[in-house]
Amino acid sequence: MSAADTGRADAAKDRSLSLPAKVVVTLRAGALLALANVVCALIIAWAWTHVRTEPKVISVTGSAKKSIQSDLIVWTGRISVNNADLAQGYDELKAAEAKTLDYLGKQNVPESNIMVSSISTQKHYARDDKGHDTDKVSSFELVQTIQISSGEVERVAEIARKITDLIKEGVLLESNAPEYHYTKLADLKISMLAEATKDATARAEQIAQNSGATLGSIREARMGVMQITPIHSSAVSDMGFNDTTSFEKEITAVVSAKFSLE
Repeated sequence: MSAADTGRADAAKDRSLSLPAKVVVTLRAGALLALANVVCALIIAWAWTHVRTEPKVISVTGSAKKSIQSDLIVWTGRISVNNADLAQGYDELKAAEAKTLDYLGKQNVPESNIMVSSISTQKHYARDDKGHDTDKVSSFELVQTIQISSGEVERVAEIARKITDLIKEGVLLESNAPEYHYTKLADLKISMLAEATKDATARAEQIAQNSGATLGSIREARMGVMQITPIHSSAVSDMGFNDTTSFEKEITAVVSAKFSLE
C-alpha cells in the first residue's frame, strides 16, 4: 500500500471515531435527565411510604358528673276575671291583684322581686241556637300575671304551693310550676371540662397499657354539650339538656379526645 493510501485510511478512521458536538451535548443532557428521573422516583417513593404510614392514635371519651342545687327560682301566677261589663271586670281584677300582692307582702317577698304584667283582655262572643258565634259580646276576660324571681329558692317554692289559698278569698289564680335555675354554670363549666379531660386521659392510659404501648401527647380534644338533668335521670339531648323542673340536678360534661401512641 502506498503512503497516500495509508494516509487516506487513517483519516477515514479518525472521522469514524469522532462524534459531532451536538450529539455529545445531547447524550450528556439525556444522562442528566435520567439521573433526575431516578432522584424524583426516590423522593416520590419516600413520600408515599411516609404519607401512607399514619401515626397511631386512639380516641376516647371522658366524662364528669356533679350534683348541684338551683340558686334561682322563677314563679309565675295568673289571675283572671270574666265579666260581661268591662269596667266592672277591670275593678275586680285590680282587687284580685291587690289581694295577691298583699299576700306576698305578708310572706316577706320584697317588691323588687315581684313583677306585675300589663292587663290583657279577650272578648267572648255569644252563640246562637245552632252553636255558631255571633257578633254579640257575651263577656270580657281580663288576665294579669305576677312573677317572682328570687334566690330564696326553697322559701319561694313553699309560697308558690300555698298561694292558691287566695281562691278562698275569691281570687281566680292559677299557679304555674316554679322554674329552678342555676346561675353559676359558666364558672362550673371550666372545672367540669377539666375533670372530663382528666377522665379521658385516664381511660387512654389504661388502653395504652393494655396494648403494651406508651401514651403520647393529646392530639385533639372536643367538648360535648352540657347535660343538666334531674337527679338519677338519663335524659339527654344532642343540643344539650337544661332541666328547670327540679331543685336538685346533675350536670354532666363530656370530652372526646385523641391521643398518640408510641
